[in-house]
Amino acid sequence: MLVCGLLVASVLQAAAAPVAQADDMPGTPSAGKPVASHAVTTTVPRKHDDLPHRPSQAPRHTWAEPGSATVTLPAASGKTVAVRAGALPVSLAVPARKSTVSASTAAGTAAPLAGAAKVQVLDQKTAQAAGVDGLLFTVTPQQGSDGSAVGVRVDDSGYAQ
Repeated sequence: MLVCGLLVASVLQAAAAPVAQADDMPGTPSAGKPVASHAVTTTVPRKHDDLPHRPSQAPRHTWAEPGSATVTLPAASGKTVAVRAGALPVSLAVPARKSTVSASTAAGTAAPLAGAAKVQVLDQKTAQAAGVDGLLFTVTPQQGSDGSAVGVRVDDSGYAQ
């Protein structure tokens, strides 16, 4: 019984201890002075410019016409040369020949393509079947061509929106 009384007395002392409060902490900032304000009485609506905010029709998507063309590329020279593939929106570019090439750079770099290459632009249905949302084309070096490095440029001004 004596032990029980001691336990109860110790619990009551712990419960009676004061709890720390933030109000009595030194250096707490004051709330400050309120800012003067006024009631908003009028609102000004936006002016109408009488222009459509959305197109009246969905834009027409045009795709490049499918086709193929053979391009004859010149040998690499001191500057980059681009040759358009017939009426297709693809140009092949022969990279400029570097005047100084180290042995380590030459070993990892393919030689520029010189000779004939066939460019083929595929239709939209084939591109979608291949998972491509855009222009799908191939570049194939023809027999008797040397090298394999070629630059490719696509002129999308004829079909892009």
